[in-house]
Amino acid sequence: MSKHKFEGRRILLIDDDPSILAVVREGLQKQGCEVTEADRGGVGVARAREGAFDLIVLDIVLPDRNGFDVCRDLKGDPQTGSIPVIFLSAKEEPKERVRGLRLGAVDYVLKPFDLDELLERIDIALRLKASAVSSPPSTPTDEDDEDTQTRAPSLMSEAEFKKRVEDRVRKLDPEYGLLTLALIRVDQTQTFSGKESEELRSSVLGQVASFLSDLVPKETVLGKYQTLQIGVLFPRKNKYGVELVLDDLKKRLASFPFRKEDREVEVTLSCGVAEFPNVNIKNGRELLETAAAALKRAIRRGGDQAVLL
Repeated sequence: MSKHKFEGRRILLIDDDPSILAVVREGLQKQGCEVTEADRGGVGVARAREGAFDLIVLDIVLPDRNGFDVCRDLKGDPQTGSIPVIFLSAKEEPKERVRGLRLGAVDYVLKPFDLDELLERIDIALRLKASAVSSPPSTPTDEDDEDTQTRAPSLMSEAEFKKRVEDRVRKLDPEYGLLTLALIRVDQTQTFSGKESEELRSSVLGQVASFLSDLVPKETVLGKYQTLQIGVLFPRKNKYGVELVLDDLKKRLASFPFRKEDREVEVTLSCGVAEFPNVNIKNGRELLETAAAALKRAIRRGGDQAVLL
C-alpha cells in the first residue's frame, strides 16, 4: 500500500481496547487519515452523527451495547446509513459474521488481526464506496448483452468463462474496481456420477444457475467450471458480500426437492472464494487458482461451507 493511501479520509474507530485503538490509529494516521475514537457504542453513534465519516471500524463486544445493535442504529439513520462499517471481532463463527453482514456491514475482520490486512480491507471498502458513488447507469453494450445471457440458467462453457475472468482482471482499474470469484461445487459427487445420473446432474446445476440468476447483480458472469462446478465472477462486491449471496443460495437449494430413483436427494454445496486486487494474485489465472485452492480446503473440511481467501 502506497504512502498516504487514505489522505484526507475521516475514519471512526469504536472499540474499548486502548491497545487496539492505538495500533489502528497509528496505522491509519501513517496513511494520511483523520481518526476519531469512541470506547462505547453510544458514544460512537453520537460521534458518527456529528461528523462526516468515510468509514467506521466497529468492535462487536462493547461495555455498554452490542456492536450488532450499534450497527443497526447506524444503518437505520439517514445521517449515517451510507457510511461503510467494518466489524472487528473475536467472534469467528460464520453465523456471527453473516449476522453482521446482514445488518449492513461491508466487512468482518477477526481479532487478533494483522494491521496490513485491516488496512487492505479498509482500502477495499473505500474502493467499493467510491465505485458505487461514481459509477453512472450503464448503457447496454455487446458485452452486457452477453453477460445478461449468462445470467439465465444456461451457462457459458468453461473455456469461455476462464477467458472472461482473465479479460475482466486485465481490464480492471485497481484503484476503483474490485472482482470476487466464487467456485461452487455440488458435494454429493458419488450420487451424481455416472451416465445414469446425467439428467439429475443437469437438473441440479440448472437449478443452482437459476437461483444464482435471481441473486447476483447485473454484469455477474456465470459459467461451467469442471464437473459439478459453477464459476461466478462478481463485480464490485467483496468476498463477504459474496458470502451473503452463497448463504441465500444454500437456503433456497435446501428447500428445493431433487429425486433419484424415487428417493429424495439432499444437495449441499462447497464454495471457494477469492478477491482481486490481491497482493498474492497477479492475473486471472492466479485468481482462478486461488479460488480453486479455497474450494479444495472447503471440501477437505467436509463440505457444505465456504472458504474465503
